[in-house]
Amino acid sequence: MVLHANVRYKQALSRANYIQTSQCDLSLEPSEKYIKDHIAAAMENFDINMERFHNISTTDFNEVLNKVVSSEGFKEATTLKELKEKSGYYIMVLDKYNQAYIGKSIDIEKRIRQHWNRKMPLDRLVFGYVCDSILSIDSFRNQDTTRVFYKISDELYDGTENNLITQFPTNYLLNRTDGDVVSLEESFMKMHTAQKKVSISNKKQEAH
Repeated sequence: MVLHANVRYKQALSRANYIQTSQCDLSLEPSEKYIKDHIAAAMENFDINMERFHNISTTDFNEVLNKVVSSEGFKEATTLKELKEKSGYYIMVLDKYNQAYIGKSIDIEKRIRQHWNRKMPLDRLVFGYVCDSILSIDSFRNQDTTRVFYKISDELYDGTENNLITQFPTNYLLNRTDGDVVSLEESFMKMHTAQKKVSISNKKQEAH
């Protein structure tokens, strides 16, 4: 595929390669139990998402996608090179899963490659509850992205991202938060701060 022509390691997501690292972003010294519990939760959530993807109608998904692409003036990229240093909005399409991801960047090509190359920390695989956490776009591999649509724009904070997200049924998107509302980084910080407070409180109680 031309889209992945310059990608050195071509991979697709599988259950075997879903968890790439036991490292955690915000837990400096995770215990063995912490890692074991997070692995179990992540794999359970992985299976839940795969079942959800399987139940989505490809026809219905493409109908919504095509409507958004057409009405919002998106173009389909044939190679990532044409997006180098281009500012605007992008839609990554993962046809195997009937999923899309909507993002924005001042350099769309660079941002998409970041999605492909990142190793998701263990404590970021599940965002919220195991039963309803959405898989992160960064957990998928380059071969999972089969199409990319883009819209060039220098206005990245005018509410367009959130407007695009709301045009899709939530089960068609890999976006974990609404656009222009709160960053994913801030969401994780708040979530982990709450978890740490509970953990410290539990340790104090055990000490007594």
